[in-house]
Amino acid sequence: MAHTDVGLKAFEKYEKFYTNFTRPTMAPVFYPTAEEFVDPIAYVAQIKAEAEKFGVVKIVPPKTFKPSFAIDKNTFNFTPRIQKLSEIEAIVRERNAFTERITHYWELLGVTFRQPTLE
Repeated sequence: MAHTDVGLKAFEKYEKFYTNFTRPTMAPVFYPTAEEFVDPIAYVAQIKAEAEKFGVVKIVPPKTFKPSFAIDKNTFNFTPRIQKLSEIEAIVRERNAFTERITHYWELLGVTFRQPTLE
């Protein structure tokens, strides 16, 4: 069957997007000393000007950095929401994502895909 030829032709139109691909530069990594990292928020403010040039940076805290637990267990209150298993949105979202992927696959092969319906 000619699906393979049709599929190759479909991919040829995207080939131009990948021939000139250059890997972006790696994000800079900062290794603050224990003294610099006593106040992590102040440290971030200190490197902000340099970090903004890259959009993203990695900060590796010193090995001695041991943050305390941030939530006060005595005053923290958490109210869970009721969620019925039959209504979990993630299942529907995953099913829709699968349908979109399989439809796209068949479109690349030049075939119109219709999702079967039950009557």
